[in-house]
Amino acid sequence: MCELNLLLYPFEPQICYVNLTANAVIPSMVNITQARAIISDVTFQTYVLQLKSVNILESDIQGDSIIIAFRMDQYISPMVLSTYLPIMILLVITQFTTYLGSEYFESNLAVNSTVLMTVASLFVSDLSGLPKTNYIKLHEYWMTLSFTYPFFIIVQEIICRLVVKNKKFVNMMELLVRIILPLAYIIFNIYYFTTPLRLTA
Repeated sequence: MCELNLLLYPFEPQICYVNLTANAVIPSMVNITQARAIISDVTFQTYVLQLKSVNILESDIQGDSIIIAFRMDQYISPMVLSTYLPIMILLVITQFTTYLGSEYFESNLAVNSTVLMTVASLFVSDLSGLPKTNYIKLHEYWMTLSFTYPFFIIVQEIICRLVVKNKKFVNMMELLVRIILPLAYIIFNIYYFTTPLRLTA
């Protein structure tokens, strides 16, 4: 039995239990005793299982039973290579376009639109493979923020180059996308990727 808590997916470990009961006609005929066992971690393609505890429950009515608790941790490296790293590289490219002059407006718009569509496709394909829950997972917050990053830069480019001509306002928006926006994204990523360290502590 696994009561999965995916709020901090993919960092939160899952604790699962296996209940083994000796069903006999006369429960007293079956006696389970605890012995020392050496069980190594079991590794799968995306998860590793680690034994936590083994408890014996004695019962004269239902028979003795063994409750085995194990921890299930997910490997982060596949998700880093397939999701985190590609999206971050695309966002770095997007950020570089904010330091170009207004004469590159059309090129910037084309680059940011391409990045937006690419991140959106990764966003949809990644979420389709996740279990459906009635709460928003931490990974979905990260994907949503990464998805809106190039969209915000596109909106800023259009407003500053085509709509508003006030130089003071344009300078304020450029400061926002060149310094404040990347700093906020970096701070969020530090919080996001240090989640495993806080859980271990």
